[in-house]
Amino acid sequence: MKNTFKIICLITVMYFIPKLNWGQNQFQVTQYMIYQPFINPASIATYDKLSGAGVFRTQWTGINGAPTTGALAINAPITKKNLYVGGLLYQDNIGANKNTKLDLQLAYKLSLKKSSLAFALKGGAGYYQADYSDTYLNDAGDPEFQTGSQSQILPNFGFGAMWFNPKYYVGLSIPAFLKNTQKVNVSPTASNEMHMFVNAGYKFKLSDNFDLNTSVFGKIVSGSPLHGDLNAQIMYKNTIGLGINYRSSKEVSGILTWFITDQIGVSYAYDFAFSQLSSLSGGSHEIMVIFTRADKELLQLTTPRF
Repeated sequence: MKNTFKIICLITVMYFIPKLNWGQNQFQVTQYMIYQPFINPASIATYDKLSGAGVFRTQWTGINGAPTTGALAINAPITKKNLYVGGLLYQDNIGANKNTKLDLQLAYKLSLKKSSLAFALKGGAGYYQADYSDTYLNDAGDPEFQTGSQSQILPNFGFGAMWFNPKYYVGLSIPAFLKNTQKVNVSPTASNEMHMFVNAGYKFKLSDNFDLNTSVFGKIVSGSPLHGDLNAQIMYKNTIGLGINYRSSKEVSGILTWFITDQIGVSYAYDFAFSQLSSLSGGSHEIMVIFTRADKELLQLTTPRF
C-alpha cells in the first residue's frame, strides 16, 4: 500500500511539473537523466565514490552562430560524515557571445528510514565575453558595436535538494540566485532571471534483464514560455540503453547509452525539432562520457543515476 501511494504521488508530480514551468536560458543538456549533477548539485550525494562526466553539445547544426556547449563535472565524498564535494566547469557559446563558468558544490546527505534527503549549496563565477569584430551589421556605424569586444565577471550562487532511494527521486534546484546583467557597451542587453529546476524519476523493473527508467524535468523562469521534458529509457542488464526524450519546445530526442566497462560509459543523443527550425537545421547532437570509481554494485544505472 505504501509503495502504491508513492507511485501515485510521483505520477502526480510528473504530470503537473510541465504545467508549472516557464522556460529556460541556462545551458541545456538533453541527457541530464544519466548524470544529474549538471542540473542539481544535491545529486552529488548519490555517489559514494569519485565520479564525473563530460558532455559536448552542438545545437541546431547548419545555422551559423548556433549554440555549442561543453561541460565537465567531478564529485566525491570528502568524509564519512555524509558530506560531498563537486565541481562543474562549462562553456556556452552562441553567436559572438561566450560564457565560461566554474561552480564549486557542497552537499550534505541526511539518511531517513528507507530513503535519503540531500541539500547542497554551490557558488562560483562566470566570465562573459562578447566579440563583435566579425559580426555583420546592416548599419556599420552602429554606436552600440563600436568597441568590437568586451568582457565581464559574473559571480553567483545556487541551491539544490533531492529526496531519493534506489527506486525513485524528486529534486529541486535553483542554479543562480543573483540577477546579473550582461552589457554591450553602455546598454543592458540581457538580464539573467532566476531559474528553478524541478525533476522526478522512477525505475520500473520489467524483468531480470530489463529496466525502464522514467523521468520528468521542468524549468520555471518568470516571463518565459512553459517548458517541460519527459524521458524514458529501457536498459538491458544495466549496460546498454535506448531512450527517448520529448521537450515541450517541440523537440524529440533519441538517446543511446553504453557502459563499456564498469568504470566508463558513453551516451549519445540526437535532437530533432518539429518547429520551423526543422527546415533550417540538421538537428542537435550531444555526446556524454561518464566515469566512476564506484564499486560494481553502485555502477548499475539505478535511480537517481540512470
